[in-house]
Amino acid sequence: MRCADQLCSDDGFEPDDGRTYKVLYIVQAAADEIRFSDWAEAELSLKPAVYMSGLPATLDLAQMPDEGWPIELSAYAHRRDRQADRQSGIVPPQRRRPESEPLTSVALNFAEDVPETGSLQTLLKVEGLETLRPGAYVGEVTLTANTPAGRPADVAIRPSRGCR
Repeated sequence: MRCADQLCSDDGFEPDDGRTYKVLYIVQAAADEIRFSDWAEAELSLKPAVYMSGLPATLDLAQMPDEGWPIELSAYAHRRDRQADRQSGIVPPQRRRPESEPLTSVALNFAEDVPETGSLQTLLKVEGLETLRPGAYVGEVTLTANTPAGRPADVAIRPSRGCR
């Protein structure tokens, strides 16, 4: 651990998702030949996470491979399997429809069981694009994770941090 300008950091410490750490700080200093010391204890908790790798930063549907984008899912937690799921909405910026009205003919079918260890190779595909008229569209993909019982799981969904 290094300390400078009242800030201490440890570049070698990489916390794992889904774990809680107790940190004990012991500080010693000297001023005018008088020694001082103090201590403090803190706790650092990170929620479990599901990582996705392989997706481009922007999903350009015109560039989507026929079978979908190949991605890799992996979980970093010390808990049971999670299921990565999705909600999506693609909205055309046209005058005929209110901007917030989603197109029901276009969908993202994506529900995968994420293994507790290792990773899963799968595809992410937007279906129904052939039903769209030519034009510019915008959309949003919201990923969620559920427990094996189908209840929402309190996990972070993040871009890849690499496979372990």
